[in-house]
Amino acid sequence: MTADIPTAADLMRRAPVTIGQGASVHEALAAMRRRGVHEIPVLDGRTYRGMVSLDDIALRTNLALSTKVENLLSLPPRLAPEEPWGEVAAQLLRSGARAAPVIGPSELLLGLVSRSDVLRVLPSVGAPAELYAETVMGPMSESVDERSGIGTLIGLVRNDPPIAIVDRRGRLQGSVGIADLSRAFWRPKRAGRGDLPREGADRGQVLGVEARSIMRTPPVAVSPETSVRAVVARMLRERVSSVFVVRDDRPIGVVTQTDLLALAVGGHPTRRPRDRVLVQLHGFPLREDPELVADVDAVVERGLSRIRRRLPIALLDLHLVPQGIHRAGHVTVSARLHTPQAILHAEQTSWDVRSGVAEVLSQLDRQGRALAERRRRYARIRVERRHARETAVLPSEPLVAP
Repeated sequence: MTADIPTAADLMRRAPVTIGQGASVHEALAAMRRRGVHEIPVLDGRTYRGMVSLDDIALRTNLALSTKVENLLSLPPRLAPEEPWGEVAAQLLRSGARAAPVIGPSELLLGLVSRSDVLRVLPSVGAPAELYAETVMGPMSESVDERSGIGTLIGLVRNDPPIAIVDRRGRLQGSVGIADLSRAFWRPKRAGRGDLPREGADRGQVLGVEARSIMRTPPVAVSPETSVRAVVARMLRERVSSVFVVRDDRPIGVVTQTDLLALAVGGHPTRRPRDRVLVQLHGFPLREDPELVADVDAVVERGLSRIRRRLPIALLDLHLVPQGIHRAGHVTVSARLHTPQAILHAEQTSWDVRSGVAEVLSQLDRQGRALAERRRRYARIRVERRHARETAVLPSEPLVAP
């Protein structure tokens, strides 16, 4: 590293795999599998144009493999080489992107910084030593029986985290993520030409395949008492974006790269500016409705103004998940609020996104009031105990005549 705090230039991979904008989806998938990555920069000659990701492709099961990648471009944040480590983490956290390009003069691609690249230096730069998996984990998003057909997973799988696959006793057996689904739907034939059809009887057969036949096993899991440093090391060693937290072989939560990026952005409470609050807002249907994003932002601002009267906060993470496939209601809003004392969680399913966001903020406000009251009570007890020690009657020493 060239400095105590690394920059994007220090973190980036200098020769990432790239693809031309005229390449097909089939070529992009082949390149991703060959290099074991989820995203590839798209170039026009040597000029950067955007990114194509496995997340953009995998769930579009009716997408023709001959489609040009230039029609699927996403635009993650662009990083300058001198961007500091904390700001790189913040950019990835805000956008929800797995990786971001480092761009130089004349739109030249200098390299690529992934979430793994940022987390690789977290233990030495920003991870509080006293944090454990149980304190930073998020709630389980879904768990599915291992005998379920993978057709039921399509509406459940998100970028982060994967789906927990359990047996009939609820014990963790494996996981299914975006990459696992992509291998099921785009599986080369033995002759090496073409891919599995996605229409008619063949596609129906794929949807009926049991989850246990495509899941990653053994699952990557840790105990609740595992340190954050050990979680990061395990995640990097296994090359996964999340690890399950288990007790008695049953999943109780999950630690994702997003959770760890939140630590990079928020830092240790004693080193964090008091007025800095990062809001991460992602998920369905925000990409297609900028007006909805503005409305949700207004609801969030009002909710945070109430909570901050009682608690210092560093990060609010909101994730919207469509629920029409497997649960009643239109969308579920999951919220995670990072405070110096605890990470608070709330969830609400609602037909209206705005009311769902407002309700989870109200839940967090109530939890914040309870947490603040506990802090005041403990502070009062400490003062009373200190006063008792200071005013305690001690046996007097006998006077000694001079």
